Amino acid sequence: MKRRSKVVFGLALFTLIVLTVRVGFGGSAANKKKLVGTWTLISGGYGRGGRILEFSTDGKMKTAARQGNKTVGYEGSYRLKGDRQEMTTQDAEDGGGNSSRQRVMKITTLSDRELIVADEKGRKRAHSRK
Repeated sequence: MKRRSKVVFGLALFTLIVLTVRVGFGGSAANKKKLVGTWTLISGGYGRGGRILEFSTDGKMKTAARQGNKTVGYEGSYRLKGDRQEMTTQDAEDGGGNSSRQRVMKITTLSDRELIVADEKGRKRAHSRK
């Protein structure tokens, strides 16, 4: 390969890498901006709806739901990677122990008013902004 061809090929490869990285990280930033706030479960998942999810800008999350006469829930953290939401939580059932639970959800729809996620088995949960 001549020197000129190598330079052109190198520049094309560099441009492709920069665009790929920029698009990948840009999507996460846009998703995080839309995700931050309070959401109410309207369908799917366990329970009859009414579960509240709250996502903050610092990567923290909270959830709460009514079970009988008491409110149960947990706190944790989240990270976005493109259309994947990785969550680490401690279950309220653990009694404040050291065990943590990690889940990955795929964001299938995210707008200013609607959030639909699917778990690893493809079960979807729909939320509306509160």
